[in-house]
Amino acid sequence: MPKLLVEKGPNKGQALALGDLSLCVIGREPGCQFVLNDSNVSRKHCELVKTFDVWKLRDLGSRNGTHLNGKRVEGEREIAIGDRIQTGEILISFLDDREEKDRGGLIGQRLGGYRIQERLGRGGMGTVYKANQIALNREIALKVLSPDLVNDGVFRSLFIAEARSAASLNHGNIVQVHDVGIENGLHFFSMEFMPNGSVQDLLQREGRLPPARALRIAMDAAAGLAYAERKGIVHRDIKPENLMISEGGTVKIGDLGLALNVEKGDIDDQVGMMGTPHYCAPEQVTRGKLDHRTDLYALGASLYRMMAGKPPFTGSTLKEILVRKVKEKAVPLAAASPGVPSEVSDLVMQMMEKDPSNRPQSAEEVRGRIEAILPGLDGGMLSGGGTRTASSHGSSATLGVAPGPAPQTAPPPPHRQVPAHSGRPVATATWLAVSSLLLACAIGGFGWLYMRDRNGTRIPAQPPGNGTEGGGNGSGPAVPDPAHAALDEFTRWETANASRLQSSDGINEALLKLERLREAFPNSPVAASATTRGDEYRRRLILAAGEAMLEEVNRQWAAALAAFPEDRDLTILEAALEAYEGVRRRYPELARQVSTRVEENGRLLNRYRASAEDWALTSIESERRRSTERFAEAAKLLEEAARRLEAPWKPLAEGALSSLRDAERTWWERASGQRIPMLLGVRGWDDARAVLNKARELLSADYHDRIDALLKRVDELAAQSEVTPPPPTGPTDAEIVGAAGAEAEELARAWKFEDGARLCREAFGRLKDGANGDSLRQLADDLEAIEIFKRSLRSRINGGDGAGTGLGSRTFRLSRAVSANENGIRLADGRDVPWDTVTAIEAFRLAFNGWDVSSREAVGVGLLCLRAQSWRTARFAFGWAGARDPDSARFARALADRSDREERSWIPADPVAKKLLDVAREEKSEADISADLIVKAYSKTKDWVAQGEVLSGLQLFEQSNEHLRTALEDKSLDRKDEWRAHYFLMMNGIMTGDGEAYRKHSYQARTLIPDTDFSRWIKLADQTWLEIADQIADLDELRTAFLARPTPEACRLLLKLYSQKVHLLMELRIAARWMCEQWPNDGETRSGEPLRLWAQAAFDQKDFFNAKKLFERLKRNHGKHELCRPRENLRPKVDDITVDCTDRIKRYGLGLRPENR
Repeated sequence: MPKLLVEKGPNKGQALALGDLSLCVIGREPGCQFVLNDSNVSRKHCELVKTFDVWKLRDLGSRNGTHLNGKRVEGEREIAIGDRIQTGEILISFLDDREEKDRGGLIGQRLGGYRIQERLGRGGMGTVYKANQIALNREIALKVLSPDLVNDGVFRSLFIAEARSAASLNHGNIVQVHDVGIENGLHFFSMEFMPNGSVQDLLQREGRLPPARALRIAMDAAAGLAYAERKGIVHRDIKPENLMISEGGTVKIGDLGLALNVEKGDIDDQVGMMGTPHYCAPEQVTRGKLDHRTDLYALGASLYRMMAGKPPFTGSTLKEILVRKVKEKAVPLAAASPGVPSEVSDLVMQMMEKDPSNRPQSAEEVRGRIEAILPGLDGGMLSGGGTRTASSHGSSATLGVAPGPAPQTAPPPPHRQVPAHSGRPVATATWLAVSSLLLACAIGGFGWLYMRDRNGTRIPAQPPGNGTEGGGNGSGPAVPDPAHAALDEFTRWETANASRLQSSDGINEALLKLERLREAFPNSPVAASATTRGDEYRRRLILAAGEAMLEEVNRQWAAALAAFPEDRDLTILEAALEAYEGVRRRYPELARQVSTRVEENGRLLNRYRASAEDWALTSIESERRRSTERFAEAAKLLEEAARRLEAPWKPLAEGALSSLRDAERTWWERASGQRIPMLLGVRGWDDARAVLNKARELLSADYHDRIDALLKRVDELAAQSEVTPPPPTGPTDAEIVGAAGAEAEELARAWKFEDGARLCREAFGRLKDGANGDSLRQLADDLEAIEIFKRSLRSRINGGDGAGTGLGSRTFRLSRAVSANENGIRLADGRDVPWDTVTAIEAFRLAFNGWDVSSREAVGVGLLCLRAQSWRTARFAFGWAGARDPDSARFARALADRSDREERSWIPADPVAKKLLDVAREEKSEADISADLIVKAYSKTKDWVAQGEVLSGLQLFEQSNEHLRTALEDKSLDRKDEWRAHYFLMMNGIMTGDGEAYRKHSYQARTLIPDTDFSRWIKLADQTWLEIADQIADLDELRTAFLARPTPEACRLLLKLYSQKVHLLMELRIAARWMCEQWPNDGETRSGEPLRLWAQAAFDQKDFFNAKKLFERLKRNHGKHELCRPRENLRPKVDDITVDCTDRIKRYGLGLRPENR
């Protein structure tokens, strides 16, 4: 089962098992499935989508981009186990949740002289494992270069240089490298194992560190840098993540992958700006000269992060961070973290000077200044050294150092002088661990103060009454109790800073002072009092943090509620409500407040859910009645809905009702103004009565009086009429049909569809035998349907429906359509576009991207496209009509079949185009032979749903439908498998333009499992159904132009469209063959890429017989193609593919082909 694991960055260690998820959005927004807390990550940064068991990565327009294995993601990229995703400074690995499934399967394997035990983490160039060196039976860390970088000379050189640089530096504050090697194509080196992680891990747990603790870390790092400086090595990537903590607590510099020997210049800067944006020096950004002072800047920035809890420069993009680093000065450390002494702040800010000459000039200088500062921070009781050994109680988590400045306590008695101790004190770990666990996100760290005499013993507190003034047995002057004096001093500080103690910074400072008291006077009443007060401060801090979080969640809910009426997306409200659960889990003290808000908001959300479902059903039913012209019934449904729905849905019901009234009025105007007069003109009294009686059933009561008046008029005319014989002479029926048809076609080309339809009806009335006028009747019906669409388009452009369509934002001829009349369309730039110049594809785009097209409108625009020989666009429109209205599904299916027949019977005028269509039929026949064999192979098992899914993925839609329908006949099928069968039948309907299948199976899937996780897929399918409109239009427009005048340029565009946007394997296969066979000398063909696309499309359709032949031809004729070039220690990839084809041919029996193959 795949999982995501953060290997690097602020969320290091965070993981998510994808499990049954098929969509995972990564970003900062709380509603994302994988939430990352990094300002360089966008709210919705990228997403992982699972399709047919294949995961694909898409960038969602993020500011900093998404990188997969070091390459920026453009469009959609397939992702495999072991790949790495980079978002901002966060590195995410895509793994199998069983570690042994990681790429390479290295867990438990032997590499060189090492047995790999477990995976520790991952960096930009490779993965680090914990391993056992078999010969010496010791634990080491083994770094293995990523397989996808093995063939990259730059990264391979950097990897080897890292091992060599580290091996040349033998120092107690640098991670030691033992061995380097290569085995089975894997580059690796072994190094010292650091069991306690890095300083970055420490900061993730504690937030920030007290100054003394941070300076001791820097002392160790400076000692290592001083040694590297003497060797002429510049690290170039000093940061908390590369400062490792040994078992004894010593800090050591690791990861010398970017190290530069300034004396030899042995590594070229071939991989861009070296370093990490938050910590690199300005000269690394501007590509200036680098030396050891570059590392001092990075160490200063790391110190700033340790004490301030944030880097010196931040920004929403990496570019913004780097620009600020070069042009601005960082906020002084003392201002960013008020508890930091000025001399510490001055040292850090000098280390981060932009001009290297203004920084300390050596690591030894930095080390010396830290040694001078530390005794003051330790109250004169401590001094520090570089390398040290662990105390009996210390660990790398605490580093065995005192983490903060000590409070000023009473001086020791005059008869004892306490010099600075030469060693380091032992940290009390237990209490610190508890406090760190509670306040890791709010408190940077607590200090220790240890008071020892020259031999390392604590100074005992003076007992009460021993030598007090005016009493006791002592004869000398009274000596004040230092413990109580320190406690009194703290109480006075509390009083003086009462207002500041209302903030988290003030509480943190109080906690630091109390911890120093507790450590200075252990096992005393003062220590107990300090502990009690500290607990109260921590409780207040936690409560304040919880209230702040609750307030923020309240704001999120209010914002979601305010934005809700615009898009009515319940998932946003659900995510906002879920945030309350996060507050309740994290802060149980606020459970009652949170429960009240959850209950109140939950009730509102439930009402909204009910209204959403109610409106969904009402809109479907009303649209169904509207499409069948049952206006009165639809109006009743909408009026009732407008009264009972919640506020966000009322405007929808009212808008739908207004649109329905307009449609009803238009229907009546056509019937009373056109159809009835035409019937009366040909004395069709009974037909006129039938139309009017039907109108009484369909229309609301407002029209009944007018209907009665017309019925009365029909009766009067019928009574007065006399049957007269036809004139003895006149044109024949064929002549009438021919003349009327030609004239109507001319009117249709001028977009005068209504006039053309009227002409056809009148001509039909003059025929002696109505059976001779079938073509006229069909043409009249077509033109009337197109006229309905034209009127809707005109009304929408003028905004007459009041529904706020999207036409105003649609680009039309490099401008926008702002108004329309009988003559044409007026554009925003003042141009007028006559109707007769508007193409069918342009009209289709305006409709399907401008408003929610009804069934009748879809039929109209489909017929318009059919007349323009844009058959695929027409089929999509007819499919849409069938999906919108079940009653029209059969009629829409008939129109789609008519489009198929016309396309198959069409013969292009261009002889090259005719030849290309013959090639297309031949290629389809080739594919059908393999498809039949594949279906036969899959039919050996009885898992019909799985087979249907696979065949759908191969775009063998007819065979897929057959298997899925067989599965649905099994009454024992569980609900999830039944849902899957309906889902893929629905998707097949989308891909083939079968609107009836789409509507039917979409409804079945929605009602079968109305669960949020499942319904999300249905929503995605609906979105696909909408988004495919533009793609189909682009494809049809380009294909029609290509077949009218075939050129290699147009064929290249077709290939690009099929391979990058409209993923139709059969069409891609045909276009690639056209390019290879018709234009073999074209530059694109000579590159071998069209042949590669042809072979890959055949492979994806499981036509392995032809795919093998094509890949062998690619290797034979295009040896310089990427697939044909030899790889280091590996054969060309094309050889692997042909071997795979051979295996699959044997497995599926694809070699048993007809002789004509």
